[in-house]
This record gives sequence, C-alpha cells and structure tokens, in this order.
Amino acid sequence: MEPSVYSIIPPLVAIGLAFLTRRVLTSLFLGLVTGALILHRGQVIPGLLGTLQVLTDVVRDGDNVRILLFSILIGAVMDLVNRSGGVQGFVNILAQPGRVDSKRKAGILTTILGSLLFIEGSLQVVITAMVANPLFRPYRTARAKIAFLVDATCAPMKVLIPLNGWGAYLITQMHQNNVAEPAGVLVRALPFFFYPILIHLLCWWVVLTGKDWGPMKAAEANAHEDFWQHEAEKSTVSAQASARDFLIPLALLVSCLFIFMTWTGQGRILSGDGARSILYAILITLGFMFFYYGARKVVMPAAFFKGCFTGMRHLLDIVFILWLAFGINMVCRELQTGVFIGSLLQTNVMPQLIPVLIYLLSCFVSFATGTSWGTFAIMLAIAIPVAQTLGLPLPLMVGAVVSGGVWGDQTSPISDTTVLSALATDCPLMDHVRTQFPYALAAALIAFVLFLAWGFFLLP
Repeated sequence: MEPSVYSIIPPLVAIGLAFLTRRVLTSLFLGLVTGALILHRGQVIPGLLGTLQVLTDVVRDGDNVRILLFSILIGAVMDLVNRSGGVQGFVNILAQPGRVDSKRKAGILTTILGSLLFIEGSLQVVITAMVANPLFRPYRTARAKIAFLVDATCAPMKVLIPLNGWGAYLITQMHQNNVAEPAGVLVRALPFFFYPILIHLLCWWVVLTGKDWGPMKAAEANAHEDFWQHEAEKSTVSAQASARDFLIPLALLVSCLFIFMTWTGQGRILSGDGARSILYAILITLGFMFFYYGARKVVMPAAFFKGCFTGMRHLLDIVFILWLAFGINMVCRELQTGVFIGSLLQTNVMPQLIPVLIYLLSCFVSFATGTSWGTFAIMLAIAIPVAQTLGLPLPLMVGAVVSGGVWGDQTSPISDTTVLSALATDCPLMDHVRTQFPYALAAALIAFVLFLAWGFFLLP
C-alpha cells in the first residue's frame, strides 16, 4: 500500500488507547485491527480475517517465534533457580551481618549487583531487591529509596550490556527492518543510549552522596525502624540454600550465549543471531538444571516441571504483548508508516530535530504502553525507514528509540519493571512512581539536550 496519512493511524490508536485506558493488550489489539481494516479498505469481515492472518504471519517468522519462546522460557529459569534455594543462598552470602556496615556501602553493593545481573530483567530486579532489603534494614531507609535504586540500576543495564534477551530482541527488530549487520549497529548505538547512561550515573551519584530531593527526601525523612519490623519477622534463612545452585546455571547461560553468538556469526560475535543464540542458551541451561538439580536433590523431576510451568505462566502477559506489538510492526511496514513519517518530516521539520523528536515520541509510547519491547517494535519500524529515507545516522536514531523506551519502562505505573521493583521492595506502587519520577525526569531532560545537540553536531 502506498504511504499516506492512514499509515499513522494504527500506532496512534494503539498508543492513544493505552494512554487513556491503561489496558495495553486491548489497545494493541485494537490498533492491529485498525491497521488490518485500513489494508482492506474498511471492509469489516476481510479486515477481521486480515487481523488473524497478521497474527498467524507473526508466528511464521522464525525470529519472532524464537523471541516469544525465550521470553517465556526465561520464566522457567527464574522459577527454578529460586525453587532450588540458589537465589536465597546467594542473598545469604551478600547479606551476612557485618559485611555491610553503612548505608552508603549498602547502596554501593545494591548498585553493583544490579549492574552485574544483566542477563534477564525480572530476575535482575528480584535478586537485587532480595539482597537490598536486608542490607538497608538497619539504616532506616525508605522503601521508596530502595525501589528507586533497584529500578534505576536494573532498567538501564539491560540495554547497556546487551548480551541478553534485550540485545537479541533489538538485533532481531533491526534485521526485520532491513538493517545490514544489526549487531554492529547496536554496538555503535551504545554511546547514544543517553537516558540509560544518565540514569545509571544519577543512581551512583545518589548512592555516593546520599543526597535526595523532592518526594524522595520526604520519604527518607519519614522512614522509621518499625516500618521494617514485619520484614525482619518474615525473613528466613534456609540452611540448605547454596549460592552455587544460582551461580552455576547463570554462568552456563552467559557462556552459552557467547558461544552461540560466535557460532551463528561464523566466528564474528557481532554478526551472530541474537534470538537463536539466547534461545539455544536457555534450552541448554534448562537441560543442565534438570540433571544438576536432580543429582543434588534440590529440585526433583516433578517439582522441576511444575516450576517450569509456573515460571512460564507468570510471563504470558509479556508474550501476548510482544505478539501484538510484532503484529503492529508488520502492519506498519505494510502501510509504510516509517516512509510516510519520513517524507512528512523531510518537508516540515529540520533534519537536526528528528532524533530528538523520535526520542520524545518513544518516551510517550513507552510511558503510555508500559512496555519497552513493544515500544522498540513500534518505533524502530518508524525510526529506521525515516533514517534511511533522510540519510540520518542510524546508531543515533536507534539510541533515541532505546532511550525513550527505557524511560517509559522505568517510570510508567503499568510497566512490569516498575511494578516488580515496587513489589520486590514492598513499596506501594504509586509511592515508587511518585518518588523516582523527579530523578527520571532530570535524566530525561539532559538526554533531550544531548539528542538535540548531537542532531546539530552530526547533521550540520
């Protein structure tokens, strides 16, 4: 279909409804239906059948299937390492009495741990929070402060060290949008991940200086020891918990990822197939865990399969969001949404302003939908054709999309990362959203200035 004003309607419907209703799945589905109706000239029955065809086409694509599979299988890994006692054993080692003797050291250890556990987002948040809670208990630290440190550390590191599902996902999305050597583009885009870099640096500044402002300062002033009493009462330590039941599978997963990235790239890791590599790594890790945990008698076969299904069930919502986002991405490519926006910007907007506009739009999409991966699927389908049409630097445009996506992932009250950070630290959700927003906004404003400056610097 030729690009026209109708090309931008499906993503606008999905984003607008998500912002107004906070029902992401429904909004994405209605955006997809709208796109199918446009493709079939407003004919209702062919449009509805076209919607089903798009969803079918999504799972006919091997890369999409691999992404959906590893997105749900990582839930099995998360449940099993927790069920084995490995997570608790790791927490016990780090949270031993006397190991951390100041609030500053507790913050440093929390930030370092969150930075190192970059392999999977939800696991990263849960483990970091499990370690941070007992570390901060003696120092009258507000739950909101701990939730911020966990969120502001984990959210950016998932993309700053992209040797994980996030990196594989971005590589796949760029490949589907006709980017040659997407892994190389991702590496060159890393310096332009302005928001993730800035919020991580801001997190370190807060930890090292101990300074707070806005609602966070009030939350810290009102923190009391009795607020932590129930946490101390419910805290338990398992004598059989062993950190190796967490560390060995984690090391295997990371090692396999490197090996398969090199193998699928025929000796060049940057040319590797990210989706295929992370899926193979997870499958091998699960197979190893079955025999290893069985031999150690920490998770027997019946409990193993129960843990797999329980963990996978927890991530079903994310899988459905990705499925629908892939569908909208496919419809946008069919409608040539990116080409239309590129032609619109070419005649109405200075090229130097386009990177910052893409960044702002990505911030809005991610905040409205609460999903960074959904944002990447929608916005890369727009930003990449715009960059190719106007001759803009592709790494800068990818950096703008990723920065905006991570901002919404951290700040949106319907983001799984935001919700999980609040739950894992026992902080009321809206208290977490309200107290961390000034920090996220400060980093976002600096990123805005940087995208604006780099737009003029790279495009004189």
